[in-house]
Amino acid sequence: ILSLIVVCFAISFVALYSLYRQKKLSEVTNEFVNNMTHEFKTPISTISLACEALSDPTLHNDANIREAYISIIRDENDRLKNMVNNILQIAQLKKGQVKMNIEMLDMHDLVHKVVDSVALQISSAKGSLNLALNADEHELFGDKSHLQNVIINLVENGIKYSQGAPEILINTQSNGKYFLLSVTDKGIGIPKKALPSIFENFYRVPKGNVHDVKGYGLGLGYVKKIISLHKGKIEVQSEEGKGSTFIIYLPLKK
Repeated sequence: ILSLIVVCFAISFVALYSLYRQKKLSEVTNEFVNNMTHEFKTPISTISLACEALSDPTLHNDANIREAYISIIRDENDRLKNMVNNILQIAQLKKGQVKMNIEMLDMHDLVHKVVDSVALQISSAKGSLNLALNADEHELFGDKSHLQNVIINLVENGIKYSQGAPEILINTQSNGKYFLLSVTDKGIGIPKKALPSIFENFYRVPKGNVHDVKGYGLGLGYVKKIISLHKGKIEVQSEEGKGSTFIIYLPLKK
């Protein structure tokens, strides 16, 4: 009888755990769909408005205004393509189908390229991005495109989750075995209870019904997978209300 009770209890526990997992998956999926829909609606609406403006006959003679609207359409179209690419990259990573183009990289050169690519976002937010490139060894084998995306993701998170003008610091160090790159911001920080989940796909730190920060929870999941594919690791140090520091460890050239 005791054995039967134990078996019944075990079956009940497994069933309840399965129901919990399904409920959690459903909640995460719904949150992802809601966030993604919100993200896609904005550029689509902007493109629609710009097209309507361009159809106005009174604008045909004003080359500057016409070019401004065309530029808006081009930028928003690029934004849509980046969103789709991010989602596809996550799908490829989960299936193990991502292609890595491994080559010798100078990580300091890569950091400077990242700075150039996010300069407009920083200036638009009236913020600052400072560098402390202190690594003595900064050459390693890696995929240039994916590692650049990783750093951009971390910097853009620092911008998005800052209150007021963002203050971002990129620091590098080396210890003979690893090249360390950290991205520090003085933003809103991450609650302690949320830290174990931030690298899960589609996860976003709960903010109730407030969606004041755009995104669909793919960035950090992508970051962790790319770093893992490079045989590295990533850590996070954060305090709510004081900011966050993400530290990447990448194996150095041998």
